Amino acid sequence: MKVQLEKIKDDIIGLQPVYTDTGNATIIYLRHGEAVDSRGLRAVMSSLARTYAIDLTAQHNQLKQRLHRQGVMPFYLAPERVFVPLKMRRPLAGKDAVYGYVDVRCMGAVLPGGQRSCRLQLLDGREIEILSHRSTVEQSRVLGRSLLEMLQSGRQIDPGEALIVEAAVHVHRMFRVIERRLIRIEELIAADSS
Repeated sequence: MKVQLEKIKDDIIGLQPVYTDTGNATIIYLRHGEAVDSRGLRAVMSSLARTYAIDLTAQHNQLKQRLHRQGVMPFYLAPERVFVPLKMRRPLAGKDAVYGYVDVRCMGAVLPGGQRSCRLQLLDGREIEILSHRSTVEQSRVLGRSLLEMLQSGRQIDPGEALIVEAAVHVHRMFRVIERRLIRIEELIAADSS
């Protein structure tokens, strides 16, 4: 069922792509409760942005320049409503959305999960499984808070601050590669000793 975003747009705190029996859909997290829209995440985001008269493509291009970043970007609906991208599902097809978005002001604790996942607690206690390490979620939170501060103060993001966030992302990726290699070495050693 298509949700009437005009009626709930100010209460939306998160969007999560999901698969249903009929295909792609989106869970819309509200301040109190949830709704499921039968449309895919991109269609829901476009409709939501339209209710605010926002061009997400233009915003994305501006943020790439202002944040000195490439790839998946946060988006905002107002200076106090910044949504950060978080990996929330594994794709079944090549173009399926894997990232959902959560309002940075509604993010609570990041709890341990599986080997390559964690759980994000919303401020009201609900939890969302995130398919990334805890440190990746924290990096997204830092980026979202920086953007929130930048939008509210009207300032440009400090290039030095952007470099620090980018360096942290690269260090995190390097540690993940090392961790995977160590796991593989342990598996090989265990197989040899059998």
